[in-house]
Amino acid sequence: MAKRTLVNVLGVVYAHVKTSDGGDLYLTRFAEPFQKHFAIENWHEKKWFDEHKIRLQGTSAVYKVPTKEVDGKSLDLVVKNSRVGEDVPLDTHTLKEFCDAEFNSPWEEFALNEELREGSYGPKDLHVDIQHAMAIYVPPEKMQLWQSGRSRSKINRIRARHPGIGLDILKQYKLIYRWIQGKSITEIFQHIDIDGGERKRHLQAMNDQVFRDLNTKGFLVADMKPEHVIISGKEVERIENMGRAQTDGMSERPASRSGRQIGLMYRLIEKGNYSVVDYELLLRTPGYEEQVKRSRRHSYLDDQRDRFKPTPLPGHLSNTEIFGVPYIYGRAESTGGHLWVVGNNARLFDYFLPERWRKTPSLQLSGAKEVFYTITKDNIQLVWKTSLVGEKPLGEDIEYDVKVKRFGINSPFEEFAIAHSLSRQG
Repeated sequence: MAKRTLVNVLGVVYAHVKTSDGGDLYLTRFAEPFQKHFAIENWHEKKWFDEHKIRLQGTSAVYKVPTKEVDGKSLDLVVKNSRVGEDVPLDTHTLKEFCDAEFNSPWEEFALNEELREGSYGPKDLHVDIQHAMAIYVPPEKMQLWQSGRSRSKINRIRARHPGIGLDILKQYKLIYRWIQGKSITEIFQHIDIDGGERKRHLQAMNDQVFRDLNTKGFLVADMKPEHVIISGKEVERIENMGRAQTDGMSERPASRSGRQIGLMYRLIEKGNYSVVDYELLLRTPGYEEQVKRSRRHSYLDDQRDRFKPTPLPGHLSNTEIFGVPYIYGRAESTGGHLWVVGNNARLFDYFLPERWRKTPSLQLSGAKEVFYTITKDNIQLVWKTSLVGEKPLGEDIEYDVKVKRFGINSPFEEFAIAHSLSRQG
């Protein structure tokens, strides 16, 4: 596999490599020990993928697929296409509660997954088990809009709200998770001898308990459903064996067997012996979100105050200086762009990534230019604008000085250098 470079997106560190087909692969810490397995020819080669993929239950294209054997080992993966930018197909009840729900971007989804795994919010003795987020694969091809399955009205709404910001609408992102061995509680109930009404009632009760656990840990899933709750293979075997068991050499009544099976499932759920899958609509609860915003804003203000004091530099960032102004430079992987943040404090970089501000509600400050005010996801007030460098004002535009009309508009770096100089002069 090609040379690796480290990148950091929303606090998650990835090893970025170019794939043999010209695409981009971002490996998390869980995938790095298996880097060879994630070479395209070992899991996504068309013939292999088509012959070995198993379509999983759900509204999106989600597949279980094994990798080819590498060094005597094969990995079972879950591969899904990101639905960022698409309309969310929620049922009526869910839509009332989460009317503003949007699919997470790949980077947001992995970051929230990692945050939930760490479990720093809520009781320390409560842990919600989740899948390992392994990698994000971005194929080299770009889709036609009709191929993407993304809503034109949704895309237009986002573009209207954030003019000048590239959304990579035509890029396809494949999210890769490690497979969890087991069955969903919905699948388990298919083999328990009870009527449909009782089955639905028990599934809802168990689903509600998991939802409460997630809330206690500061998270919720906008489309939470029993299909997202997984019981391990070992426990599934216990439950299924109960359905076949006999007592004292005599056949046990079906109602008694099913009662013991359901009782065991409730105990497993209550003890937290389950896993939750599907994170494209994973969100922080309002209370936890507010705490995160307060914490990040406080940290931001401290870091902004000390922005010219050097901090340790992670491998994916570098120091540079342009027109006498120091910058922290790095790539904005979610858009394929580049980002320069004024100062020597590397901790400031994440606050200005496009994911933190490009989708937040904004107020246009000028009728003639793309100048917007917004409050970021970190509760930071920003004004952003699209540079007009390279353009010259029209002859009849009286807003500009004659010299500006003659020589053109400053580049972003010239503008920042002037502002930096004026600031230093008080």
